[in-house]
Amino acid sequence: MKKFQKTVLAISMAVAISNHTVAQTQTKQGYETVTEISLLKVENIQEILRKLQEDTKSLQDLWQKELASERVSAAQAVQIDVQPTAELAMAEDGSDELNLNVIFTYSTKVNEDNSGVIKFNIDAKTNDYPAGAYISTQSNACRITLDFIKTKVETDLLKYLKPGTRVTIKITGETDGSPIRTRLPYNGEYGDFTNRMLFLNGALDDITVTRQTGITSNAQLAFLRTQGVEDFLSNYIAPLQETKNNFLIYAVENPDKGDEFRRISIEFIIHGALNDVASIAPPPDEDYVSDIDRNIPATNRRNSDCFALIIANEIYASPVHSVPFAMNDGKSFAAYCEKTLGIPRRQIIYIENGTGNQINNGIEQIAGLLKTTDGAGKAIVYYAGHGIPNPETNEAYLIPIDANPTRVSQLVSLNGIYDKLGSVASESVLVVLDACFSGARRNGEMILEGTRSVKIRAKEGRLTGNTVVMSATDGYQTAQPLKDEKHGLFTYHFLKTLQESKGDVTFGELFEKTRRTVAREAILNSAEQTPTVTVSPTIEESWNNIKIN
Repeated sequence: MKKFQKTVLAISMAVAISNHTVAQTQTKQGYETVTEISLLKVENIQEILRKLQEDTKSLQDLWQKELASERVSAAQAVQIDVQPTAELAMAEDGSDELNLNVIFTYSTKVNEDNSGVIKFNIDAKTNDYPAGAYISTQSNACRITLDFIKTKVETDLLKYLKPGTRVTIKITGETDGSPIRTRLPYNGEYGDFTNRMLFLNGALDDITVTRQTGITSNAQLAFLRTQGVEDFLSNYIAPLQETKNNFLIYAVENPDKGDEFRRISIEFIIHGALNDVASIAPPPDEDYVSDIDRNIPATNRRNSDCFALIIANEIYASPVHSVPFAMNDGKSFAAYCEKTLGIPRRQIIYIENGTGNQINNGIEQIAGLLKTTDGAGKAIVYYAGHGIPNPETNEAYLIPIDANPTRVSQLVSLNGIYDKLGSVASESVLVVLDACFSGARRNGEMILEGTRSVKIRAKEGRLTGNTVVMSATDGYQTAQPLKDEKHGLFTYHFLKTLQESKGDVTFGELFEKTRRTVAREAILNSAEQTPTVTVSPTIEESWNNIKIN
């Protein structure tokens, strides 16, 4: 075989330092400014990066020699590029984390006269995917790259992949511009997919590929190429079977034609991999129990005409980010409903990680229960999770865990909930929302990658009946986490007020105490969050005197 120029392996180390607002934070040692902490971190991380660059020089040499050796001589026709970077980022709970990002890409060599892709073996098989192929082993370049990744993950990267480590794996599958003129068979190697979310040509979309539909578009073909890679990474690389993996899928339809445009790239983000060397504080103790959960006041009163619906949406379908502590919030809220407010357990509907159907069915059930009380009943509806505005109407929606946020038909309309509950005669309906409807999540970043970075205010909902809505934010703001207590900031102080009052509190007292405390604590944590209350016109003069129990 002709000797080609040795593959060059590029390894670069870089860091992105997040901006911090100047503010004072209280510590056990006293007060210090966030700016001072940030400057110390910048100097510390720069030193860490210098050390990492030194430490990785030998790794760089090793990987380069391996790629160019006769033992992987097939790779001499495939140029593999590995780019590790260190990035200071914000974790989902708002804390800092120093991540290790490693990008694996490849390109296939062309003949010296640029006449075409070099044929790898006697079967004249190209290094890239043949037209219409999607299985990883059908591409020599993809197979070689995956073998290389497997070796690196199980050796050099192993020390960063302790069991339970969060790893984000971005897989990009590409096709060239050759049209699919006839339906190609899909044999179901990776299962059937219906409305699977992905980023298609840079925008959030969803895709369906089944044995029945087959492959009729390049988007489906590019997607299936990513699934071959995901299958390999999940099933054949041992360390990744013990980490918490989140796969983000990207499909790209290149307009140009040619084998070299049918390829795969893979990026690993190992969250917190470098926290120890950066002296970044570890995440909250998983066994810690918040003070609001240790002493929940109990009542002897049985609130037999009160019903509660509690929805705690924390874990969303990829690529929608999770909502830290939402399940803690939901479980604690349910405990207060039963113990402090005296709502019988069987009258508390608890939905964890609810789908659209589950949420809508829960609302229907609460409305049906209210009808049985002849206007004497009360209802409490609590939601912790993502909310989002319709970009065309600005109306607010809840995001079920199985919904594509860009598909309004898959979301749950807040106005629809208000209409359903407000149309039933009742003594009161209290809706509590620990969610923001600006398109952001609890750490202030956007709900998902690729969405607009400008947050927008959701239109206030119309209320009927005896409905009161208490929301965590004013619309533009983000509902913050309280990471030390492992709760949402709003829910924590809402329940803290119930705890201190033992449930003997009016709507007005409950809201005002919660509003003041949340607004103050948010500012002390270099953020801004002001809870709001919206009231139906029929009880505008009397809502603040309604007793919650």
